[in-house]
Amino acid sequence: EALQENAASLASHFEGPKGPAQGQGEKKGCKPEELLAECAVHFRRGTAKGALLKDEQKTLKALGLVDGSVLFLGQGRPCAPDEFMVEFVRYDPGAKPTPFSPLATLAVCASARISQVKHLVAQHLANQSEAAAAKAAAAAPDAAAPDAAAPDAA
Repeated sequence: EALQENAASLASHFEGPKGPAQGQGEKKGCKPEELLAECAVHFRRGTAKGALLKDEQKTLKALGLVDGSVLFLGQGRPCAPDEFMVEFVRYDPGAKPTPFSPLATLAVCASARISQVKHLVAQHLANQSEAAAAKAAAAAPDAAAPDAAAPDAA
């Protein structure tokens, strides 16, 4: 019962008001008890910026965890052993207070070529743009509907 309550709390934390992040491999509509088993989450050592625990087959002892160790549970699939997370930022020298703004954080294979990374980033940005356009179109009221509902004056 306590496990179900913790899983429900975790599910509400990840879904929140914006819903689960897209493109991370999450399953929509996960039951709380399936959240850790089937939905994509990862562990980091310590905090959100800590080392990502990639090899999920290692024991806690092999990872050097001891009584009282802190693990951060994050949203999104863990990186494969040959991948690492790369944070991409946009540089705008005229922007204030800082010229850097976050663009994306993506898992990149260590053996990827620069051209492949460029393609990965371009594809991610195109997907974000399409999702934003679809969301805006769904949120925008239909311009023809108010005119159709108005009675004719003639």
